[in-house]
Parts: sequence; structure tokens; C-alpha cells
Amino acid sequence: MHSRLRTLGGLAALLLLAWLPACGQEPLATLDLALEFGPDTLPPDTYAVRVYVLPALLEDGTTVECEMFVGPTATERIYDYTTELVVAPQLLTVEVGGDRAVLVEDLPEGLLVFVVEALDQSNSTLAWGCGKGQISRGQKTFISIFLEIT
Repeated sequence: MHSRLRTLGGLAALLLLAWLPACGQEPLATLDLALEFGPDTLPPDTYAVRVYVLPALLEDGTTVECEMFVGPTATERIYDYTTELVVAPQLLTVEVGGDRAVLVEDLPEGLLVFVVEALDQSNSTLAWGCGKGQISRGQKTFISIFLEIT
């Protein structure tokens, strides 16, 4: 049975926040990323959002592309790549009318792939989204992620 995919009208915006030290302090060793969702970016029954972060190039030479996980050409499952994740999956419980942001901490510099999974209260997947971006110290990065209903 084929699932019909459709893109939600909104998008989840990833904004890299490279925390900079005050003058005279040692530079911080970590990069953090704020993932924010607008009011119309998630399916109506979304209870939680999970964020997975992979390097764009794996140690075995495999190039990671969003099309591997999302869309009509998806042939892979993110769950099969848990050993390649650069940080533990981050989970955000979504409250109606509440804050819709999650902080992904301790990111490495480099080209990274961000896979987003929207879940309902029974932990079933409602939608998938993906985006890719270069993460560099001292640079703000905006990555658009359009979620597709499964």
C-alpha cells in the first residue's frame, strides 16, 4: 500500500546559534542549534517532535542526502543510522499555543543533515522532514525543513 505524501504549508526553521564568549574568556567548545516551529508547521495531532542529526558524509564514504529518508524516493530509515548520529536524538513535546522550540546541543562543525519526525500521542509518525546545512563556528545558519505527511 502506498502512502500519499503531501507537504505542509509551513516549515520548521533551524537557526544555528554559535555561542560566543565574552571578551577575554576562553572560546566555548560547543555549537548549539535552536529548532523552532511556527504555528502551522506541524500536523494538527502532533504531540512530540524528534530531531536526528547525521554528518553529510559518513566514515564509510556514504553521502547522506535528505531524499534517502523523506519523499517519494526514500529508501532508508533513520533508525538504521543511529550509530552514525552526531548527537543523541532530541525530543520536544509540543504544547498547543506553547513554546515550540528545542535546543540541539554540542554539534560538531561541518555539513550536517537534520531529520525531523513529528509524532502523535501514541508515538506513531505523522510526518517527516529533512534539511542540510553547513555548521561553522561564528556563523548563523538557516536551514529550511518542510514536513511531509506520511
